[in-house]
Amino acid sequence: MLLDVYKITTFLIPITAFGVGFYSLYLNPKSKLIWLWFLTSIFVGIWGVGLSGLLMAKDVSQAIFWDRVLYLGVSFIPAFYLHFLLTFLRQNRKTVVILSVPAYVISTFFAVLALTSNIFIADAIPLTGFDYWVKGGPLYAWFVIYFYILVVISFTFLLKNYFKSDGIIKKQIGYLILASLIGFVAGGTCFLPQLFGIYPFGNFITFIYPLLITYGIFLK
Repeated sequence: MLLDVYKITTFLIPITAFGVGFYSLYLNPKSKLIWLWFLTSIFVGIWGVGLSGLLMAKDVSQAIFWDRVLYLGVSFIPAFYLHFLLTFLRQNRKTVVILSVPAYVISTFFAVLALTSNIFIADAIPLTGFDYWVKGGPLYAWFVIYFYILVVISFTFLLKNYFKSDGIIKKQIGYLILASLIGFVAGGTCFLPQLFGIYPFGNFITFIYPLLITYGIFLK
């Protein structure tokens, strides 16, 4: 029963991510901010598709294929989200370039490894009640460290700007903080089975993350 609920809530991730991404682009196709959010949501959706495929995999080869799709999405989520966030918070161009360019380079590096090498994704094995889950290779832990470095940077900018803002901007940032907690803390529990043997309990609510971000962007 728990696995069935997990599969359903996981399947909702690409539905909500792709849905709000294209909806946002429809509302304001000329906005750089919206394009960044659209690309972020696309990679969130790719992660959700990969995770859904992994949960339905019938053998190891299928599971590894979907793991590679999954980590193609995950590799780019923190980089695009950081760039989106810096743009939303109207940080100066120098700050955006200094933080975003290295993030994209490193994300591309890990994405290539995810698709081609077992030093990132080594295998798919039974873990915490799932038939197949990722077994990380030698570089897997370094990816998790990189992922959360960008997450901490993103939260730092969010909190700093939240406390110095007021009015509608403060409300918007508040929604982004809540969404980030759901996306990166609750959703981040997907790292727990392979690292600590703990069930990824937070992922039941991750599908809410794209909805809250989109609501915060267009809040008036």
